[in-house]
Amino acid sequence: MLTAWFRMKYPHVVAGGIAASAPILQFNTSCEAFSAIVTRDFEKANQYCAPAIRQGILLLNKLAEKDPVQIGLLFHVCQPSDVPQLVGWFQAILGYMAMVDYPYPASFLEPLPSWPIKVTCEPLNKPLSSWTELELVKAMADVAFLYMNYTGEAKCVNTSKFAYKGLGNSGWNYQDAL
Repeated sequence: MLTAWFRMKYPHVVAGGIAASAPILQFNTSCEAFSAIVTRDFEKANQYCAPAIRQGILLLNKLAEKDPVQIGLLFHVCQPSDVPQLVGWFQAILGYMAMVDYPYPASFLEPLPSWPIKVTCEPLNKPLSSWTELELVKAMADVAFLYMNYTGEAKCVNTSKFAYKGLGNSGWNYQDAL
């Protein structure tokens, strides 16, 4: 985006530029637009999926503070210190899953099945009233495992990483200019 803006500001100095993917007109969009699109992807899978995930995230927030040991065990976190980052990490992987929701198996960030959002939402296809808190939190752990351990090779989940294989996530930070 900086390359495009520089070119727009100084067209007499810059003939062109090379940039990674950047939403040039993103500054005209609300900050919640990306989250709304991700939510819509999960809503399309089935009517109960997005509400279950939304409620699951609220429960994770509550239980991560109340009983971090149990949450750590359910999510197989590598270190107990990983639990405080769990909710933010979980929300991030939902976004990544939406970005790689391809109709074929892929391992761009992590090995995933075709249509990973559809696969994620299949077991969440029941009304919120039919879930116990523990069942819903376990279902959120299953969502996390689909993303981070679809192949079953990972021994534990490191919430400081968003990708272990494939591209990895180190390039994203550079492209985001973080």
